[in-house]
Amino acid sequence: MRAPTRPDPAAVRAAAADLVDAGQRWRRLRDEEAIGLVADRPAWRDPVTAVFDARYGEAQERLLARWEQVAAELVGLGDAAARTAVLAARDDAVRRRVLPPGTGS
Repeated sequence: MRAPTRPDPAAVRAAAADLVDAGQRWRRLRDEEAIGLVADRPAWRDPVTAVFDARYGEAQERLLARWEQVAAELVGLGDAAARTAVLAARDDAVRRRVLPPGTGS
């Protein structure tokens, strides 16, 4: 049986940072688009747009909040992976000092 591979903590942190960055860019672009739409739309569209925003704007906010939550969880997993790697390295060092050469684990 092959030993499980350990995740690279730096890679996990980088992926989480990319997710957070993408979510922030998405929010910024959405807000810029909303500002542009408000400036360009005629007053008679306001009730229709308000219904659309109420229906889908909340869903977008929930999606973004979940996205940020997942990114935070990934950062936590990266930190846990880093701690696990440190503990494994310490265990390996102790094992090498305690066991006679050639006896294995």
